[in-house]
Amino acid sequence: MLFVNLKSKSSETVRNTAFFKQLDQEIKEITRNSNLNISYFGETAITTANAAQIRKDSFFTSIFTIFLLIILFGIFFKNFKSPILVMLPVIFGALFALYINLFYKR
Repeated sequence: MLFVNLKSKSSETVRNTAFFKQLDQEIKEITRNSNLNISYFGETAITTANAAQIRKDSFFTSIFTIFLLIILFGIFFKNFKSPILVMLPVIFGALFALYINLFYKR
């Protein structure tokens, strides 16, 4: 049994994600040719895994919502160009928001 105390807080998911990826690689390397069973558990591991799952779920939900809106606009307006014209300002707004976010992070 081994206990590890991390320097970073459990809320620092970017640093912890890198740590757990490296830890998983080390575990795979150690257990490749042996019968060892290595596992870990704790607040930081759970928080990091939850953050990754939330990020993935948010991405897929957003993509699904966008496609659903495009289909509904197409059915409602009965025109192929209408959903594109409605979504064009949304796309430009999202790109502008990403640019501003990038500008302020530097």
